[in-house]
Amino acid sequence: MNIKLKCLVMALTVAAPLAFASAGGKQATEKPAKDPMEIKISVSLKDAPVAALLDAISAQARISFILAEGAVETQVNAQFRDATVREVLKTLSRNYGIGIERVGDSNVYLALKAGKGSMAEASRSPVAAGYRSVILSLPAKRLMFVKTGDRADILSTYESNSRKTGMQKVTVTLLENVIVLGVNRGDAPDSKGTLEIEVNPNEAQYAVLAEHQGELDVITRAPGDTEMHKTVQAAFRKLIVGSDEEAQKDEPEHPAADDNRNAAEEHYEKGLRASRNGDMDKARQEWGMAAKFDPENREVKSALAQLDVQKSSATAEHVSGN
Repeated sequence: MNIKLKCLVMALTVAAPLAFASAGGKQATEKPAKDPMEIKISVSLKDAPVAALLDAISAQARISFILAEGAVETQVNAQFRDATVREVLKTLSRNYGIGIERVGDSNVYLALKAGKGSMAEASRSPVAAGYRSVILSLPAKRLMFVKTGDRADILSTYESNSRKTGMQKVTVTLLENVIVLGVNRGDAPDSKGTLEIEVNPNEAQYAVLAEHQGELDVITRAPGDTEMHKTVQAAFRKLIVGSDEEAQKDEPEHPAADDNRNAAEEHYEKGLRASRNGDMDKARQEWGMAAKFDPENREVKSALAQLDVQKSSATAEHVSGN
């Protein structure tokens, strides 16, 4: 039986409804605790598959586990008496590198093999020269399948107050095509995790600001996808406007000026992509075009200023070397 099929069989077995309590085989009549992590269980296993431990937890706490690839072959020793599920799972993570992540708001949990040590000991890539490392805090479930080395987009959701639309929650694409340097999913279900990303100095400021302003999400890209996309602010009001007249209320008052800003953003994004690819001459050219369309754009000003600082530093090093 291959590993994927084996995982599926184990998932179905562990997730099956449990009608009887573990002691005496009598039907359980007590109501399950609101938080299954606080249910106390007892289990005694020696050199047993990790699936056997998860089965024992499921039988006593009425929660289900899906065993991911990489964790199937793990052998464990477990001696617990009246220990909470949370304590058992923390020990599993600490001693065997098996992290448990809750799937949404359900009573289903995913068991992941994190390599050596706990889930907190994630691998990390070095920061490229000229860039910065920013660590963002996100719910562990958002990071479940994010890996070191992935390319991703960072989205920000916050409350926006506009004269035309009033207060409403909106989502914007904050950063595109950033490299994931490290992932820490925490060592307990429903915990907070961290995502370390590589950004330029200007992007770093906005990433930190957005974390304090609202909620962040990460969206991973397909391998090899580095394309930058022009996106618009997302809001539910745009989905439910009842007529063309209502939709036009959200249009800018000065289309010509808005067109210039859009053109500046496009050139700025092209400059970012060139910068990430190491083509600084192309980056300067694109950011110069962006400055012509929108001379007051702070992002463009900051990017050009950063290039000037780097150029000055390189010139100074060259002179001192001679």
